[in-house]
Amino acid sequence: MLTIVTVCYNDVARLKKTVNSLHLFYGDMRYEHVVMDGGSTDIPHSLLSKLRQHKNFKFYSGKDAGIYDAMNKGAMMASGEYLLFLNCGDMIAAAPEGLAAILTEKVAFLKSDIAAFPYALDGHSPAVGVTVSPRLSIHKLPTSHQGMIFKRGFVLDEPYCTKYKIAGDYDLYLRADQSKILVLNTEWPLCVLEAHGVASGNPYLAYKEYLAIARSRLRGLERVLAVARIIVRGCLAVVAKTLLPRRWVDKVRGRS
Repeated sequence: MLTIVTVCYNDVARLKKTVNSLHLFYGDMRYEHVVMDGGSTDIPHSLLSKLRQHKNFKFYSGKDAGIYDAMNKGAMMASGEYLLFLNCGDMIAAAPEGLAAILTEKVAFLKSDIAAFPYALDGHSPAVGVTVSPRLSIHKLPTSHQGMIFKRGFVLDEPYCTKYKIAGDYDLYLRADQSKILVLNTEWPLCVLEAHGVASGNPYLAYKEYLAIARSRLRGLERVLAVARIIVRGCLAVVAKTLLPRRWVDKVRGRS
């Protein structure tokens, strides 16, 4: 089973967008959707009543210490062997049958802790592809975290570090055994991301956290190279956000 975890707080419009994209998954017991709510006051009872008619939908509401704390709690509440963290406002793009086949034939068979898929940016085509190189980069994720499927046992053993606000996914990635990270260049994207997420909206904080993580987790030449590349990427991202029109930045992201 794959558990799809969505974290939300007072964001019912974007939650509906995510929920609507999952309509083919509700009732399919190969999947489970868990919503971790931070104590929202804007979610109507009618929406929850409708969703709770599905046996594979779960809703938990309560205070948390931030998005990564909520994601850790979602992993604990999940029933599936695998996890997909689909942000509030993002949409699933894969079909249930195709995704189930990949999970069975590739991810489970190869006993992977992380499977990295292509993703698409909302309003952009084609999908943004993950790296095809067998050598994974140490200075960046192979794909967005919404394009990653995690083995639940791995996340329970190596939970997200809650001190980070944006780059906790990179920290988790560096703690993984790279031999257990599977890169899948499927013909379809796993999900469709909002073009203007938290990280792209605050590149300074994102790359500041990336630097702190690289310095903490890496050693020797790997650390030197990763830090140098992160500094260059961070400077370019900050300059692009400051000087370039948003639509230009979106086009570059959609083609990268």
